[in-house]
This record gives sequence, structure tokens and C-alpha cells, in this order.
Amino acid sequence: QIAAGSSGPGPAGELALLPLQQAYLVGSDPEFCVDAVGCHLYREYAFHRRPAAEVHAIWRATVAHHTCLRARLTPSGKLTYAAPGDPDVQICECTDENYEARVTAARERLSARPDRTDRLVVAEITTSPSHTTMHLSIDGLVTDGYGLLLIVSDLLAGAIPERPAAPGLRSEERRVGKEC
Repeated sequence: QIAAGSSGPGPAGELALLPLQQAYLVGSDPEFCVDAVGCHLYREYAFHRRPAAEVHAIWRATVAHHTCLRARLTPSGKLTYAAPGDPDVQICECTDENYEARVTAARERLSARPDRTDRLVVAEITTSPSHTTMHLSIDGLVTDGYGLLLIVSDLLAGAIPERPAAPGLRSEERRVGKEC
């Protein structure tokens, strides 16, 4: 679906940014303003007694369901979407003794990403024999707060079988001035 007012897909399935997305992009450019700030969402989730491979599988299913998690920013400043597949996830294996230090390092690196790359969604998993934490770094070009709620609801529904997913919604079905 294309949001109202959008020019639709361009070359090779590219979508022009909406005005709010353009503001996020310009506002985060340190060459444009001294106090560059964009919209960025960071979350982390502890998956107790879950191996990294299982958490990765849960993330894979979530990405398959939410197209916006496959968004990429082209050099021309447009959005394109990767085909469904195995999402790129860095898995950091460590000991129980250095687990907290590794989680802290990932949090510091991903919670305030000063670099905007073509990868608008970065997922990392820190795992030890006793603990697993998933770190999500999501650029505001991809989704808004409500979209994040739907994404996280599906992520946690995959991790907690008795927790229901959001009722039939996908993050891209709720558009508030966003493509996704």
C-alpha cells in the first residue's frame, strides 16, 4: 500500500520520503545543523532461558511480517525494501562473567547511533550460557511509536506462546504520515 499523497514507487521500487520522514532525515544530518538529531528508537529485551538461535528465529518471523523492518535508504534519499529472507543479525556470544559488560557495550553503541547508514533497522543478540538479550535500533524513518508497539507485540508473542499477537494488524497498516 502507498500512503495518501505519496508519489508511489519510483525506479526499482523506490518510494519518495514523506514530509515527516524528510524532516527526520534532514534533522539528523550533522552537515545541515549543529545540533543534529533525528528520530531513533532503541529497545532491548531479555529472553531468559532462550538460545540465540531461537531468538533469531523469532526475529526472522517478525521481520517477515513487518515489511518496514526491511527498509533501506538509497543514496538518492528514497526508501526501498529488501525481499523477505534471513535478516542480518549480529550474534555476540560471551561468558556469563562478561555478559553484562557486552550488553552494556551494545546498548551504548546502538542506543544513540550517530551514523545513519542505509540500514535503518539494526538487530543484535548478546548471548551467554544463561542469558540472551536482543537489541533493536530502529530509525524513525521506518515506523512511529504505534508501529513499534505492533512490532514488539509480535516479537514478544513469538517468545511467549501464551501472549497473543496484536489483533491482525501489521505496522505498515497503521500509517500516520509514514510509508511504514
